[in-house]
Amino acid sequence: DPVRPKTIKFSLAEDLKHSPNKEVPSPVKESVGSNGEGKIRTINIINEGPIGITFAKSIDNRTLVVQGFSDEAASVNTGNTVSVGDILTHVNGTTVFGHDDGLTEKAYSCLAESGLSRPLSLGFMPNYLHSITLDKLDAHGDPVLGGPHELKFSDKVKTGETRVVLKGFEDVDGCAEARGVFLGDHLLFVNGEPVGSGIRLRPDSPHLDMKQIYDILDDSSSYPMIVTFARPHSSDGAIDLNLDSTNTKNMSVVAVSKDQLGFNIAKRQGTDQLIVTDFHAVRGSVQQQIKKALGETNYQGLSILSVHGEKVPSYANVNIVMNAINRAWTKNDKVEIV
Repeated sequence: DPVRPKTIKFSLAEDLKHSPNKEVPSPVKESVGSNGEGKIRTINIINEGPIGITFAKSIDNRTLVVQGFSDEAASVNTGNTVSVGDILTHVNGTTVFGHDDGLTEKAYSCLAESGLSRPLSLGFMPNYLHSITLDKLDAHGDPVLGGPHELKFSDKVKTGETRVVLKGFEDVDGCAEARGVFLGDHLLFVNGEPVGSGIRLRPDSPHLDMKQIYDILDDSSSYPMIVTFARPHSSDGAIDLNLDSTNTKNMSVVAVSKDQLGFNIAKRQGTDQLIVTDFHAVRGSVQQQIKKALGETNYQGLSILSVHGEKVPSYANVNIVMNAINRAWTKNDKVEIV
């Protein structure tokens, strides 16, 4: 069913996802039909003059997509909208998209033959291709939490071709565990404010209770957050943290959101010490980016079309695709997957 294509695309073409809607020509009539789950919007243009839409080939070269809008649209009707990136599905009732070869040329031909005739009927639907660039480094140049190892793929054979489809994600170690924090380490500072044993270093600072500390950790406005830990040396004794000892190891960890922390703390009875008691896995940056772009479940079953500009061949399997992703991630500090 060409209206329900299952293809996912991660690449630099983010503008196709984020471009705002713009009013386009449709002076007389608009109808929205449903074919399966794909909604087709039909624009009927009667007025003479430019239609006001520019087209380009889709990334999979299967059809034309809306590239932009001209300022000289003679037939603009504010009651109807089409978005940059939308797919051209029909020209005067003729289907110009799908899985058959040559449909891009057919779409150009139909527009050339009928573009100046009136009435002109154009069908559109939302783009089924999604573009995401996954970066290895964050805005500060530090490695992100997670990476390609988060991706879970499976092979799916259809019409004689093998498609590699995204079926889910593996959670990753939280930023504290990933950066070398151990169970039993002491929490000293949260965004520079002393907590637990850290109060000894700044005795005039407010003494925060556990609720106040967790309120800070839960507050989204506190992020990016820097949390500082200390680990006593075995020779100093693990129960009483000696902050003056040269054997004490201090570690600072940066988290961009609460979801990345991945640890719990508790107050050691009879002391001021806040101790890391356990770790839990968290969503990595790759999972977060994809779900932010596609939704919590819409990614499932979507197939990989290309990796860093290289088309995925019909014989490719999960190992081939993962190797290509890992190479791009390592070489380019990012990966563009279609």
